[in-house]
Amino acid sequence: MTTKRTHNPDGYYLLDHDGNTRIFASWSGGYTTGDSWRISSKAELQEETDTTLTYLTASGTEYVLMKGTVGRVSGYNHGVLNQALEAGLTIIREDEDES
Repeated sequence: MTTKRTHNPDGYYLLDHDGNTRIFASWSGGYTTGDSWRISSKAELQEETDTTLTYLTASGTEYVLMKGTVGRVSGYNHGVLNQALEAGLTIIREDEDES
């Protein structure tokens, strides 16, 4: 039996890649570790709560995203994101209720 990996990034963007949702996940490093990032394989929303979005990817990895962390990406990781955008991925804009 394989164990499903779960990622809980510090920040994220939802991306569109040829009609498929992918997740750009970002983690902030500390003094001894650098920032890290990951772009998921095709992802589908599995569950939404008031505070989280849970996606399952084609590779079987689960991403639990805190809604308040969309766009929270370090400077280094933002540079990597820009490279992905230059390669043709686009950011999916979510309309959030601001009431």
